[in-house]
Amino acid sequence: MTMNLNSAVLATALKDYKNGKPHSLMGVNKRGEPTAIRHADGNNLYLSVADTGSMSWVFMWTIDGVRREMGLGSFTGAGRACRLSLADARKAAEAIRVNYLAKGLNPLAAKREAKMQAKLANITFEEMARATVDLLKGNPTKGGWKVKDGVCAQADAWLDSLYLHAPKLMGVRADEKKNMKAIAGMQVARVTDLDVFAVLKPIWAEIGVTAERVRDRIEKVMETAIGRGIYKGLNPARYPGHVQVHIGLKPSSKGKKNKQPSLPYAKVQGVIEQLLADGRMAAKASVFCTLTATRTDEARLMKWSEIDFDNRLWIVPSERMKVLTENDRGGDHVVPLSDAAIALLRSIHPLVGNDYVFAGTKKGQAIGETALNDMIIKNRSRGGLLALQGIATQHGIARLVPHMGEGEQVRQ
Repeated sequence: MTMNLNSAVLATALKDYKNGKPHSLMGVNKRGEPTAIRHADGNNLYLSVADTGSMSWVFMWTIDGVRREMGLGSFTGAGRACRLSLADARKAAEAIRVNYLAKGLNPLAAKREAKMQAKLANITFEEMARATVDLLKGNPTKGGWKVKDGVCAQADAWLDSLYLHAPKLMGVRADEKKNMKAIAGMQVARVTDLDVFAVLKPIWAEIGVTAERVRDRIEKVMETAIGRGIYKGLNPARYPGHVQVHIGLKPSSKGKKNKQPSLPYAKVQGVIEQLLADGRMAAKASVFCTLTATRTDEARLMKWSEIDFDNRLWIVPSERMKVLTENDRGGDHVVPLSDAAIALLRSIHPLVGNDYVFAGTKKGQAIGETALNDMIIKNRSRGGLLALQGIATQHGIARLVPHMGEGEQVRQ
């Protein structure tokens, strides 16, 4: 239907709509009932009137013999900010004709593309890092990372190194107490050469091998972003002719390796308190390893049937020992249990159908082989377990035990 649309006609119709009255722009069927109708203003612009009397602007055109339409906005929306006037609707229609139809472009496709680009522009470096990790996991039979019991040690270590050494890119920062706090993650599309250099310069000479791993991981993240059309330009973490020139040559992997120090004895109590406060099964297992000076695998696979509470002993079957021992129990390793170790074990409630003391999330299984290290690394990289800064593993904690009985002069 064609009607001379002008401000006066629309103002009257809007007033009637607000008062709940039918207006002249509404359509009716043969029975006199309200029905939807469209009024042409010309130049592809239509006013669509619903059977409720509400009105909205529609841009209509034909492409490849098929009629298409795109909504421009409401005329009866609540408040002026939500209402598109006749003049503004005409301007919007003119912009579509000039910017799209005149160039042979589909306005709807262009609109969808713009929305997608806006969404891609907001993807953070952390999100892209996790997407990259998912790609690297892939299929283990085709070179992908191994996933066991739902845990991928390589993926966790990969991300943790970025949280620790590239916190700004990953969207975390340390507060005045050196605790890691979440901040707005950097958009991967906006990562610059200078951002990458800022990550690498402080660690390139000090912990070179680790720094190269971090650079390589940033490069892989950016390659994923480039491949998905999110990042435009050259990879800011590329080595040849770029990091090589501005930061320096790659450190030799044959040189001195970065060794992780063991935990100072004076900090043991504080770490144990933090681990117990953590409450997770991996944290309890870590405390037990420390209290008994045993290896991670020996402790995490411990079964209730191996514990002699009456005699305060833990009897480790010889087949589970990394170093076989022979004693009065025919090769089994006997571990005396202190008051603290007994108290810890009694605080754990056995699970029905699972004989493992440190039970995993899957029925009948123990916690994963990397659970303890993963827990320590994640706590450390996010600011928890402050005493463990620079101490990477459960083994690093256990290393203090052989020195606990030494005097200061002997240690020196």
